Amino acid sequence: MKNSIITLFFLTTLAPAATLTNVVVTTPFPIPGGVNNALYRTYAHLSPISNSGVTQNVDGSQVYTSHMGAIAALQTGIDAPAVALLFNTNYQLSFTVEDPANNGYSLTLGHNIVAYLNAAIDVDNSLPGASVGSRYQGITVDWLNPSNDWVPISNLELTTAALARADEDEPLASSFLIDGASATAFVLSGTRDFQFRFTFDIQVAAGAAAAGEAAFRAGLDPCIALPSLVVACTPGLDGTPIEQLGHFATVRVDSFGGPINNEVPEPATLLTTAAAFALALRLKYRR
Repeated sequence: MKNSIITLFFLTTLAPAATLTNVVVTTPFPIPGGVNNALYRTYAHLSPISNSGVTQNVDGSQVYTSHMGAIAALQTGIDAPAVALLFNTNYQLSFTVEDPANNGYSLTLGHNIVAYLNAAIDVDNSLPGASVGSRYQGITVDWLNPSNDWVPISNLELTTAALARADEDEPLASSFLIDGASATAFVLSGTRDFQFRFTFDIQVAAGAAAAGEAAFRAGLDPCIALPSLVVACTPGLDGTPIEQLGHFATVRVDSFGGPINNEVPEPATLLTTAAAFALALRLKYRR
């Protein structure tokens, strides 16, 4: 009996922890672009900047962070309305959690956007009441379920609206934005594949009677594509280093077994919406 207890102890302690592998960040879809003509120029772009690789914290958690850059900018003269959009533009993050011993793990997904919105109007060449502006509306997150359907995760949506609008009363406008959310969405066991989609809603616009420029910038320099911009070029009037701006998505896996984590932790945050609850149930009973 004593030998059996000792054997069980070693099996529990030495069981392999869940590991985060096969992390892939896709290119944006659809591919944004721009217009360049005699009246106005626009540019929108979403592009990967860097990734952390899979790292292990002191407590044994495995973490991956993706850094994505986003910009939307325009420059226009009078009588030339223009719009630059990152609307329904998305990128995807996929990965595998390997748990061959079925020890169980929690999977936490978090993301945040850090950006500046800038606008400047040429009062001398704009009609009264004209304006230019840039608007951040939000980012939505979807999960690809086992039936191959995209399912929204409502409490991971970023919906804080931010606006920089320049007119004759305020020729220069700037707005700093930090918006973020995270949730422990899954408590699972066994090896599984995951795929998430981040969709942006960003609009930059100038009215027909406005001459000026506007930009949303998060980790990319719009002046590379539009070199004659004045206030939007990185680091801009705010002076924030470009590497501190962008969209950051972080995956964290906490194993319930293995030599470091032997107790089942309480999830840090629970999904409370019906859609997210159904999502977790479908994953739990996936074969």
